Amino acid sequence: MATLQFPPIQVPDLKIDLSNVQHVYVGRTGCACGCNGKHYYPERHRENWKELRGWGPFEDKDISDKQVARITRLIEDTWNNKSTGRRIDMCHSGFISAVNDSNTRTWTVYLEKRIPGLPDFSIYNMTYTRPDEVERIAKVHEQVERKTKAIAQLKDRGSVDCACGQVITPVTPYVEVGADGVLWHGNAEGGGHRADVEP
Repeated sequence: MATLQFPPIQVPDLKIDLSNVQHVYVGRTGCACGCNGKHYYPERHRENWKELRGWGPFEDKDISDKQVARITRLIEDTWNNKSTGRRIDMCHSGFISAVNDSNTRTWTVYLEKRIPGLPDFSIYNMTYTRPDEVERIAKVHEQVERKTKAIAQLKDRGSVDCACGQVITPVTPYVEVGADGVLWHGNAEGGGHRADVEP
């Protein structure tokens, strides 16, 4: 049976200042563009929809300081081992996400600024013995590497014109990278498409 070993990570206690939270997400594990769940934004970002999602003004249902605080505290409690039934799945400079033990539900907090001292990692549980988990981890790392390279190229170019008419920039939300290196982008209402194909 295949086993993938990761070295132990020294993780400090996590405390997230709500003023550092750009938005949060909760939904089924998988695509997080909004087709599987819901993004919530704090009241202070009500007028910042162009910068944060690039299409259509926020509606009242998109704005909830209560949900932002609830999901942020859930991430903190999971990180600090104050709750059961969930684990931290990913931690990067711009977000921290948790999944339930059955890997069917995800909670994510997107940060305004990186929290100093936090490690970057893709999988919190350090040892997996199931071959399908090993394959999943490898795919996650491959996807992150592809996206990192593509976003770096995008920063060099400044922007890419999508066939749908939208301009994709380094701060455009819901941007992913296909296996062939082609950018995809979508929106919080669900779905996405290749940047070189008219949707």
